[in-house]
Amino acid sequence: MKEGKKVMEKFSKITTFLALPLFFLGVAKEAEGYDYLRVTGLFANPSTISQGETSTITVALEEHIDWGGLWGGIGWTEKPTVTVEIAGRTLYPELTWSNIGPVGSKWWWMPWPWGPILLYYYQDSWWIFKTVWDGKDKDGNPVGPGEHTYKASAIFSFGMAPPKTGTITVISPITICDSNWNELSWDTVLKVWDTLYLQATKEGGDPNLQETIVVAVKSNVTNPGGIQVTLTETTPSSNIYRGSTVITSSLVATGEDGVDEFADADITAPDDSDAFAAGMSPKKNMGEARKKGDEAKMIPPVDIAFMQAAGIEKITATYDDSSDTAFVKNQADWFYYSGHGYSTDVQWPIEWQGKIVMGEGSLFSSADASGKWNEDLETVIFAACSILDINDYNGNFDDDGDGTEEVGPASKVFPGENWANIGPNYLLGYNASAPAGPYTDTAIVSKWINYFATKGITQAWVEANYKYKAYNYAVIDSQGYWYCKPVYDPIAKKMDYIKTGPILRSGW
Repeated sequence: MKEGKKVMEKFSKITTFLALPLFFLGVAKEAEGYDYLRVTGLFANPSTISQGETSTITVALEEHIDWGGLWGGIGWTEKPTVTVEIAGRTLYPELTWSNIGPVGSKWWWMPWPWGPILLYYYQDSWWIFKTVWDGKDKDGNPVGPGEHTYKASAIFSFGMAPPKTGTITVISPITICDSNWNELSWDTVLKVWDTLYLQATKEGGDPNLQETIVVAVKSNVTNPGGIQVTLTETTPSSNIYRGSTVITSSLVATGEDGVDEFADADITAPDDSDAFAAGMSPKKNMGEARKKGDEAKMIPPVDIAFMQAAGIEKITATYDDSSDTAFVKNQADWFYYSGHGYSTDVQWPIEWQGKIVMGEGSLFSSADASGKWNEDLETVIFAACSILDINDYNGNFDDDGDGTEEVGPASKVFPGENWANIGPNYLLGYNASAPAGPYTDTAIVSKWINYFATKGITQAWVEANYKYKAYNYAVIDSQGYWYCKPVYDPIAKKMDYIKTGPILRSGW
């Protein structure tokens, strides 16, 4: 061993001496490195599961590393850290098998008579990790039907393997369908008196009989106790059961139901909408919509279906351990929208004017709300610019296209006039720029909720906005139009803001 040590010491000195010029020639081997770290296999078994079932995810890794070269020496491999991300969760698979390959060595030959001048070492290793996914998201809730992507990553002590992805398909033994027995799009908003189509699968029945099963259908507000619906097997041994029921007002309330309810829709940071919802409690919450929605959490998008509904309930069909959920219109009494609106200023295209923006960037107009916001809706709050402008009394906009801002002509129809005739008794909002979020608008809606028990809905909005210097406020109610008029005080040399109204509808 001593002789071997002397040989290695001598070899180390020789290789270090000879390697130095080669380094500068750009041909010296790296001191430490690897040819590859990779996820060679990734699969789920089974790759399709029903809600409530589990799937085992297997991650296979392969590694080839080199040591030696300019600095010499032998290294060794270490067990990597493996993670699998799915449905917002991070799983940590356990090592179930490994093969740490032996260390080999090779001389590095150069094309001259001196022969090998460098010695390097290599090692090949393999691992298999496994974890079980229970079909739930990060909040512990079962995920909905559909494809769910999972990503495997492996971190070694000296590098990270490129991640690899796969999918697990989750199916539901119970599915809410459309009239063609296709799965109902998750963001559909059904209505009372629509037909609810249900399809379920059940294994192990009598192949000679056309059997039936019973499914429970519940709503989250009106009827949490629910009803029972009988499904019939399509043919003996098909294992597919279908049935339908009409959504009645005993399952989901409709019209003026005597229950104080609220809903909100937000395409921006939802601080103000969240404050609205918190302040409205313990009134019944008839749903929130956010931008493009979230299917996993069953939060609907801000689209025309939700905006016309102005409130929804969730109905859930349950069979065994699986369920499926759909939205049904149940219009709220109070509806809060937070986003963007357009005035009738000529700077905007005519098709934008007087409309508000939805989650995908499409527009929602008073015509879209007409005939829809007249079931139970009493108060609408627009946290958006310009929508409730009438006659541009403050001269904020170029109303006649002459290139200057002026008080609008009474002959022109302004956005507020159109919105005033769609049904709700109170419309609260702005006739020009609305307060910025996420702080001022949140403070205003919170203060308004605090005020209206003593000041009434209209004056609470006036006072809450005035307190935070949001002087573009506007209200349309049964008495008329309320706004704030800026007046210059030449003596004090400052602008005063005069609370004005009501201007009777006949004076618009």
